[in-house]
Amino acid sequence: MIQAQNIAYTIRGKNLLQPISLEASCGEFIAILGANGAGKSTLLKLLSQELKPTQGKIYFNNRLLSTWSSTTLAQHRAVLAQHHTVAFNFTVADLVMMGRYPHFKHSPRLQDYDIVAYCLEKTGIAHLSQRSFLTLSGGEQQRVMLAKVMAQLLDHTAILQEHKPLSHPKFLLLDEPTTGLDIFHQQNLLSFVRQQTQRGLGVIAILHDLNWALQYADKVLLLQQGESLGFGKTLDMLTPNLIKKAFQIDVQLVSQPSLGFPIIVPYQSNFFNQSIKQWQPQHFH
Repeated sequence: MIQAQNIAYTIRGKNLLQPISLEASCGEFIAILGANGAGKSTLLKLLSQELKPTQGKIYFNNRLLSTWSSTTLAQHRAVLAQHHTVAFNFTVADLVMMGRYPHFKHSPRLQDYDIVAYCLEKTGIAHLSQRSFLTLSGGEQQRVMLAKVMAQLLDHTAILQEHKPLSHPKFLLLDEPTTGLDIFHQQNLLSFVRQQTQRGLGVIAILHDLNWALQYADKVLLLQQGESLGFGKTLDMLTPNLIKKAFQIDVQLVSQPSLGFPIIVPYQSNFFNQSIKQWQPQHFH
């Protein structure tokens, strides 16, 4: 379980994040949503310990996050960042193996190679295993990094018994994981992650697409300019009124009984339509 109690972040006198509380349990997919500059990445950096809160406390599995050693924490929680910097010419397989580093001291075991092969296959990049990471497209690099963090979290039993719960509480933090992916791979990534929540993995993800959140998230934290507009079940949070507050856009929720969830459709406001009608082209001579 991850618990954030009234955490806030201030730098050089500027409040980037007002006091926010949330609780994420194993088996839940929580989406963090908000417009650009709402504080989403700042919050995730606090939860991942990349930044330290200037107020409040964060607990991981009922212990203060700051009391965990980096190695032990890496065995139980992984972070997929938005941007990736790889300075050396690693192959895809070598880079994914780095996800196993917290689990062995000197050299990989056979089971570590099995886990890497499993994650390469599940993310659809097994055919790229001997390619240099630096030669891949942005979307391919994103899938490599997903394979790396999944290799960090899964154990040998988990890949042999895919339908059984994970043996220990694990969490995955994702910062805009669909960046650079086409719609096919966006859905594959989110589906794969969602399948892992059904085994007990806890997921906290920054998403931009509200419809993906409706389809995959159990709960939503909605942010606006560093403040929380609310935290709760997805359908309770993604209402036209709250979306209007967070994104300054009008939407309708269109019922889709065959899907089991509605679809959010943006539309132009009357003011915007009226502005278009009143505008007349300028003629220059």
